[in-house]
Amino acid sequence: MLPEAARGDDDAAAVAFVEHWVELVNYALVTGDTAPARQSAPGCSTCEAVLDDIESTFGQQEPGQWELLTSQPFAPQGEDQATTDRVVVAEINTNEDREGATGELTCGLVQSGGGWAVAWLDAEEL
Repeated sequence: MLPEAARGDDDAAAVAFVEHWVELVNYALVTGDTAPARQSAPGCSTCEAVLDDIESTFGQQEPGQWELLTSQPFAPQGEDQATTDRVVVAEINTNEDREGATGELTCGLVQSGGGWAVAWLDAEEL
């Protein structure tokens, strides 16, 4: 269920949605159930690839967790972001190697049903 803080069309709601989506990814990492994260990212091919990887490797090793360290909302810029309502850049610690690996996650969001959905995802060093 979408948290109340993620409902709305302002920067705070966009950031809250990205926090929520990271929680859905963590849920998938622990349970193997990727459906909630997929429902929040319809049409996002990179999201699909990340979630497909979670499904295909589930149970083969102890799952890591994504930790959201920082997040910053931006207005879309350029032609490649023209169909996006908001962009949130987040610093993520993936905890994959138990030491932690920090990378940048850029989420292109679109407004959807009073909240947000991930339209595209760009992950660097995750």
